[in-house]
Amino acid sequence: MEINKEEKLPQKGDCFFRTADTKLAVAMCTVGFEPHVRQPIVKRVNKNGVEELFFNLTCKSKDGLYDSTQAYSAWKQGTEYLEKNPDDHLAIAMCALKNYTDILELVKRKKRLFEYDIGNMTVYVTEGSKKQQLLEQKYAPTRENQPKTIEYPEE
Repeated sequence: MEINKEEKLPQKGDCFFRTADTKLAVAMCTVGFEPHVRQPIVKRVNKNGVEELFFNLTCKSKDGLYDSTQAYSAWKQGTEYLEKNPDDHLAIAMCALKNYTDILELVKRKKRLFEYDIGNMTVYVTEGSKKQQLLEQKYAPTRENQPKTIEYPEE
């Protein structure tokens, strides 16, 4: 069955949440938001000739526990949301994405990584980052990890 062009575009009355933030889109999909049926991804070229990518997601998670306004608000609160809601599924997804980013930064720059326990979660931040400065105001690092080189014995 072929869908005509008009059916692919969002229609009047459709509810969707649009973001250019890939990590926010991933966090929202992790807790049950789905790509918008009609147009899940929008690519456009801005006035400077740079291609921009936008994600259109449903306004509510499948289980109805989250709406896009709540998810966006939690995302903007960042660490504060993690502290207040350590067992929340969205907080756990946010923490995982944050840790992924900081661990990649560690690999790229070989800076030390600091570990902080926030509720039941462990958050890793790179040395000297703004995130570390914010966290050290409230928490002492649980552990300081130096980048290590693993040496394998010769065979």
